[in-house]
Amino acid sequence: MEWKEQMRAIALNEVLCKYGLEKDQEVLRVMGVADVEDIAWMSAEEMMDARLTGSFEQYVAMQEGEFAEDGAQVRADQPGDFGPQ
Repeated sequence: MEWKEQMRAIALNEVLCKYGLEKDQEVLRVMGVADVEDIAWMSAEEMMDARLTGSFEQYVAMQEGEFAEDGAQVRADQPGDFGPQ
């Protein structure tokens, strides 16, 4: 594994540990989730894969916890989408 890939794997492992999902790192790598940024693109089907030891709810919490946008900032950036401010 080259240095850049090792650093990505370490960063992914840190996030997985935060949510109790570190056991799934190798399965996720096989599924194509090799980087923290890949978590944002995981589908519900992938999160329910029988090879994963974590629950669907854990994966949803991880995805939301790492990639949820701040509602106030979204409203400020896109005011017309949220009605009168």
